[in-house]
Amino acid sequence: MPIWKMPLTWAQAPAFGLFEARWVDYSIAEEAVDDFTANIAQGTPYIPVFTAQEDPANSSLISGAQTLGNTLGFLALVSLIVSGFLVINVINAIVVEQKRQIGVMKSLGATRLDSFFIYSGIAFAYGLIGVIPGVIVGIPVGNAIAHTIAPEVNTVLEGFQISPGSIFLGVLVGLLVPVLASILPVFNGTRVRILEALTDLGIDANYGTGPLARIIGILPVPITVRQGLSNVTIKKGRILFTMITLSIAVGAFIGIFAVFNSLTTGLGLFFDSFNVEVGVFPNETVDPAIVIAILEREFVNNPARDFSLESIEPGFQQQVEFEGYDPLPSAGGPPGIFAYGYQIESDTPAFNFEVTEGTALTPENAEAGIIFSSLLASNMDKGVGDRVVIQISGNERELEVVGIADFPLDQVWMDWRTLADISGYRSGAPRANEYLTEVAVEGLATAQNGTVNALGIDQQFAGFLDDSLTEGEFSASGTNGVVISEALAEAGGYAVGDRLSLSATTENGTQGEYPVVGILAVPPAMAAQMGDLPAEFIMLNLPALVELEGATGEGVVVPQGYFLTTTIDDPSAEELDDVLNDLNEAMLDNGIPSLTFNFVELVDQISVAFTTFQVIMQLVAALIAVVGALGLLTTLSMSVFERQKEIGVMRSIGAGSSTVAMQFLTEGLVVGFIAWVVGLPLGFLIQILLLSITGFDETFPVTFPIEGAILALVGVMVITTLASLLPSLSAARKTVSDILRYQ
Repeated sequence: MPIWKMPLTWAQAPAFGLFEARWVDYSIAEEAVDDFTANIAQGTPYIPVFTAQEDPANSSLISGAQTLGNTLGFLALVSLIVSGFLVINVINAIVVEQKRQIGVMKSLGATRLDSFFIYSGIAFAYGLIGVIPGVIVGIPVGNAIAHTIAPEVNTVLEGFQISPGSIFLGVLVGLLVPVLASILPVFNGTRVRILEALTDLGIDANYGTGPLARIIGILPVPITVRQGLSNVTIKKGRILFTMITLSIAVGAFIGIFAVFNSLTTGLGLFFDSFNVEVGVFPNETVDPAIVIAILEREFVNNPARDFSLESIEPGFQQQVEFEGYDPLPSAGGPPGIFAYGYQIESDTPAFNFEVTEGTALTPENAEAGIIFSSLLASNMDKGVGDRVVIQISGNERELEVVGIADFPLDQVWMDWRTLADISGYRSGAPRANEYLTEVAVEGLATAQNGTVNALGIDQQFAGFLDDSLTEGEFSASGTNGVVISEALAEAGGYAVGDRLSLSATTENGTQGEYPVVGILAVPPAMAAQMGDLPAEFIMLNLPALVELEGATGEGVVVPQGYFLTTTIDDPSAEELDDVLNDLNEAMLDNGIPSLTFNFVELVDQISVAFTTFQVIMQLVAALIAVVGALGLLTTLSMSVFERQKEIGVMRSIGAGSSTVAMQFLTEGLVVGFIAWVVGLPLGFLIQILLLSITGFDETFPVTFPIEGAILALVGVMVITTLASLLPSLSAARKTVSDILRYQ
């Protein structure tokens, strides 16, 4: 029987989990990656599961951070623009309130330019007053936000971070925006004529005329509500900026809500396709019957355990390629096409999906069948019955598309045994540079009764041996020669050119003659690793050794891992950590070191990252809404001031405080409702823009969640109500005597 040991240096070295290679030019790397992967798969004991190409000049880590920065920068720019609307309203309020003062100044000889500089200077002063606390607060807040989101973009920040460029830009924009925003209201305000300024009574002579006013007049609502609607239509230009600000806030909220609704829905669909709570991935290929027996014995209805395994499903996930299809990289989906293998006969397979076209995999079609996702089928223009060539780690096979599942990512599903067979996952299969057995050498008298160790190697390793050969050459000798150690050459009196008659010691073994093509001087490092193994040994090509032994060379296909669920009701990540500790201990006790993972913890980590981004973006939307609320407050305050005479008239004919307050409150609510209506399509556009900026538009669909629109309506009505309360109460408190004494 074969001796399954790995006595040599290359076999006893610790296993690697990752290979990284760098070429002199990225274009060369793109051309060489397939051959590089194939060489690893065919020339080493490793089977590549996933490959990724990274252009140092366009690092995905840098582009990811830039994408996030661009998104936040876009929202910050929107905030600055709407803050300009607030400045317009504030300066407009000042100009309106001081209309008489402007008229008096003009009557005393002040020019329009003088008035322009006075009120633009006020705007500049507001900007300066705002910039100082903004910088003081912005530096620590920006540092805190940077440290919060840095781990999500794989960035390490140490200490307190200050960006001088950002501070300079913030100060510059903070001073310029108020001045630029004030130009329009100051320009219009300084146009007032002396006579108009000194005779303004705050009551429009054209009030109640026009088609819109007539429509409002016949609405079946209380007169105070009609009055509020009419007042909104009178100062349409002034209310426009407030409405735009609130509309942008509503649109930003709906757009951000829709983006994350689309992302979380897509991710939820992806996560739900995994029937797993914890996973166990043996570090070495082990017969699945052995692993499943251990798991069932240790964890299924074992009274010594606090839990029981509900399902044990062999599974497989492997990056694959298809002949003739080169997918574009996607920011939102997995970095490549992944194939997922499952037990097709199981009632609780490792992966959940629904076949919408064609048929599911069955024992009859599983060996040559594959199921495509709807997105991949569309991208490759494939349908049920079409044939495709799948490529995995240098191996390929033609398969038939037997079904299509509705799924928004490029991926496929297969029987895990088919996927393992193509990938080369086998237990018991002889592997080059690892397969060590014993063979008998005719006429050799040794302590092992004429037997010596024989190692099957490949041509790649044969090339490495040539430097250590004292005689002969192995790499150019073809497939029939053998290399013998110096100890064996001395024990048997062999030389290069002699022929050895070798016999296998296995039950189905054969016999054959092999020429000696080289004599190996064992390097000291290799000798140290050989330990107590006899110094007499031979090496020959693996296929020749397998043929000599009469072995099939196939072994048993094994899954990549085992997807487990427990009887714990809605387990937390902490509870599953305890389960993983027990699993690790049991697998080690049975001599099978394994990698384990907590699927619930993975989902929680991704959810926290998404929630962090969503909260930050929604805070920006809330800031825009606050700016809009302040704009509404100033607009209604202006309206109260301008319409004091009107309020006095209402008071004089018996209007109560609640009637006056309701009129102004109605104005605010009408503005909020109109802003919500305008914000609905705006939110749709903002969602498209955000998906495009982040690169998610190719993976996640544009949606319009009704719950987001409802939340936006509730939010904007609450904000406008709060913003309208102060001016409404101010108007309600005014009496006829207060109004007559004013001026």
